Amino acid sequence: MPPLSEEEYAALRNDIEHNGILVPVLVDQHGRILDGHHRVKIANELGIDYPREVREIADDNEAHDLALTLNMVRRHLNREQKRALIRAEIERTPDASDPEIARRTASAPTTVGAVRRRVSNLDTLARRFGNVSDPAARYGYP
Repeated sequence: MPPLSEEEYAALRNDIEHNGILVPVLVDQHGRILDGHHRVKIANELGIDYPREVREIADDNEAHDLALTLNMVRRHLNREQKRALIRAEIERTPDASDPEIARRTASAPTTVGAVRRRVSNLDTLARRFGNVSDPAARYGYP
């Protein structure tokens, strides 16, 4: 997940300062935070307690999927941020179907398919021209 901007963090801090933490911090059975890192940080800064909800999870993949889904639904991400997270999921689980990744990223399967095609096209270009950092060279220009 991309970090909160300074403005977003300040707004969250202000809200917590005035209203407390309304959405419980989600932790796994081992106490690892799955959702609520910013809320915990702010609670610690303010010296206040926060509600916690414990969720039993099977493994790290389930923890990742749950954290991703919760954040994609709640966070105010722009189009590029959402697509970057979808791309990361495609690269993390390349054999997962578009609907499966769409479910985890709270997006449409058609969006996942569009991102997958772009990733595939970039991979094809990288194989053809090599992994280069210069954008002009990347697309075959001198």
